[in-house]
Amino acid sequence: MRAIGASHRSIFGIFITEGVVIGLMAWALGAIASWPISLLLTQALSTAMNIPLSYTFSFAGVGIWLVSVLVIAVVASLLPSWRASQVSVRDAIAYE
Repeated sequence: MRAIGASHRSIFGIFITEGVVIGLMAWALGAIASWPISLLLTQALSTAMNIPLSYTFSFAGVGIWLVSVLVIAVVASLLPSWRASQVSVRDAIAYE
């Protein structure tokens, strides 16, 4: 990207965006999979203990995890983004 004229700032932004998108995809998959898995585990535990258990899904918890995942994704992407944005054109071409 540096070899075709991308600025340091645009490369930094691309890497941060990539990290956030990957984090959002992981969050969405986890949010979708958590409901049926939690329901099955609650039923299995209820059967094993012979105690009736009720299951409630926390939408507030899903929202809190969304914010947490976004913060973690941005923080985890900062150093790789900064390093990628500092690569010179000469080094980028020499690598290939």
